[in-house]
Amino acid sequence: MLLYEAPPVSIFISYRRSSSSALAMLIHAELRVEGFNPFLDIRTLVPGDEWHRVLRQRVMDASVFISVLAPDSLASENVAEEVAWALESPQTRIIPVLHAGLRVEDLRAGAFPQLADKNLILLEEDRAADIYAALEQIRMVFGLMR
Repeated sequence: MLLYEAPPVSIFISYRRSSSSALAMLIHAELRVEGFNPFLDIRTLVPGDEWHRVLRQRVMDASVFISVLAPDSLASENVAEEVAWALESPQTRIIPVLHAGLRVEDLRAGAFPQLADKNLILLEEDRAADIYAALEQIRMVFGLMR
C-alpha cells in the first residue's frame, strides 16, 4: 500500500509579518489540523538556520505556494523574493490570497502581474465570514470538504 500513496504535499506560506501574520498563522493552523505540515517561517525556522537559503529551498521545493497579500506586501523585499522564486518553479501551484483591501487590479499594476492571472482567493473584508470562505477554498485545493 505504501508504494501507491501519493507523496506528501509540500506547502509554503508567504506573507508580510506587519500586515498578514494573523491570517498566515490561521491558514497554517488550519492546514496542520487537516494533517499537513506547511512551512511558515515563524513556526518552522529554528535558531541557527541560514534563513535565506532555507526559505529559497523551501519555496523551490514547494508543490503549493500560498501567498497571503495585503496592499503593502509586495513592498517587502522578502515577500517579493519568495514570489519570484515561486514563479520560477513550474511545478508549484501558486495561490494568492488577497486581503486588507488589496485588489486584482493592484496586482496587475504591481511588480508581479502574473499573480493576477491565477485563480486567487479574495477576501472582500477581513471579517469572520470572509476568512472562513477563504479557508474553505484552500481546503478545496487539497480535496478537503466540510
